[in-house]
Amino acid sequence: MPMPRTRSLRAVVATVLVVVGLILGALFRIVSGSEHHAYSVGAVPPAGAHVTVGNTYQLSVPGGTKALAKRGVRLDALQCEWSVDGSASQALTTATNASSKATNVVATFASPYTGNIRVDCTGWGAMYIDDADGAPGDPAGWFLVAAIIALTIGIGLGLAALRSAADSGRYSDESAGDDDEIERLVRAVHVRSQDREVGNGDGGDVLS
Repeated sequence: MPMPRTRSLRAVVATVLVVVGLILGALFRIVSGSEHHAYSVGAVPPAGAHVTVGNTYQLSVPGGTKALAKRGVRLDALQCEWSVDGSASQALTTATNASSKATNVVATFASPYTGNIRVDCTGWGAMYIDDADGAPGDPAGWFLVAAIIALTIGIGLGLAALRSAADSGRYSDESAGDDDEIERLVRAVHVRSQDREVGNGDGGDVLS
């Protein structure tokens, strides 16, 4: 059974990990909202994404093809346009991506231009190009992973400390009960011994 000091240390570590996990979770929410990725919570598409002519890129929306379907946008009839800094839009040839395992990707396109472009599709609006040139990483994702790890370990240690404390309490109660039983037994033996001595003394007086 863990010593009281070990249980206390475990409880302290659990508390610290839970607090750290909650802080990391809050950071995930804050940072995620500032990112420009389809998979980021509360994000908005960037004003422009850098692409290189001839290279193939992915068009994404939060929720992917299912989100488009809810808007009534047919993937096989997806119509998109690209523009540069508010210039006149030009038609963009896309290849639908219905079989993609990626959650948010709906189509791909071969870039007709080198530089920052914005892509809009009919029925949806601005699209995300998550794999654009020099696209920023996903620090929010790391915050989320770290938060999950810290909370999982912290809650596990906390539950272990609670179980240990409960077991210790039951052990103390059982020990106290055993001590009381022994004390009652000793008292009974002592009383019987005294009764036997008194009985022997009375017998001697009668015989005399």
